[in-house]
Amino acid sequence: MTNKTEAKKQTDTAPAMEVSPGEQLRRARKEKGLGIDDLVPQLGLPARVLNAIETDDYERLPAPVYVRGYVRRYCALLELPEEPALQAVEQQLAARGIKDHSPSLILPAAPRKKFKFRLSFLVVPLILILLVVAAVFVWAMQTDETINLPQVEKSAVTIQPQLEMKQLPNLSSNNVQTYEEPNPTVRAVAEEGGDDGIRNLYIRVVQQSWVEVFDAEGGMLVADLKSSGTELDVNGLAPFTVILGYAPGIEIMYAGEPITVATIANDNTATLKIGDDLTSE
Repeated sequence: MTNKTEAKKQTDTAPAMEVSPGEQLRRARKEKGLGIDDLVPQLGLPARVLNAIETDDYERLPAPVYVRGYVRRYCALLELPEEPALQAVEQQLAARGIKDHSPSLILPAAPRKKFKFRLSFLVVPLILILLVVAAVFVWAMQTDETINLPQVEKSAVTIQPQLEMKQLPNLSSNNVQTYEEPNPTVRAVAEEGGDDGIRNLYIRVVQQSWVEVFDAEGGMLVADLKSSGTELDVNGLAPFTVILGYAPGIEIMYAGEPITVATIANDNTATLKIGDDLTSE
C-alpha cells in the first residue's frame, strides 16, 4: 500500500511534457480564431514557412538567424512574450545540431570598390615619381646648355631664317580611314554590361513581403523580410530565381521593363525565373 501511494505521488509531481515552441504558437493562433492564410499578408511570409514554424520543421527553414526573426514577429502578432519562445527555439536547434551560418551573398560592387582603393593608393607614389623625373629632366637640360653651348658675340652671328616647305602627304581615298557603325547586337550587349552575364534586377516592395533572390549559379543575393517602401537594386549573374512570400505586394523591373507576376498561388506566393529571355513562373 505504501509503495502504491509513493508511486502515485511521484506521478502527480512529475513535470508535464514541455510543449514545443511551434505548438505554442499554433495554439495561440487558434485561440485568437486565426488561420494560416490570415497571417500571410500580416507577416509577409509564405504559408509553407508558417507551417514549418508551427511543426518545428527547422530543416525546411532558412538559417537560424532568420528563424529567430520569424518567431519574434509571430509572438508580437499573437501578443505573446518572445523570450520563452526564443529560448525554446534555441533548445530545439541545439538538440538537432543546427548552427548559425552566414549566407553566401554575392556583392557585385565589391571588386569595383577594391579597384578604386588600389587606384587611390597608387596616385601619390605616381605623382612623386613624375615630379622626380621632371626635376631630373630640367636639371639635365640646364646643365647641357651651360656646358656645351659656347659664348658667341652678337656681332659675329648672322641669322638667316630659312623656310622649308614640305609636301603634304597625298590624302587619297586609299589613305583615309573610314568609320563603320558597330553591329547593333554587339552595341546592345555592351550597353547591358558586356558579355559577363551580370544583369540588374529592380524590386519595389509595395506591401510587406518575404523576398528571396538567387543568381544563375544558385548564390543567394537576397533573403529577408522586406517592409513596405523598400527598394532593392540587385546585380548578379542572370537568369535570376525570385521567390515572393506575398506576390501581390511586389513590383519587379528587369532591363528597364516591368515584369508581370501572372501566376500567384492560393497562399499569395510566387516563384519566377527572370533574365536572358527565360522569364517564367
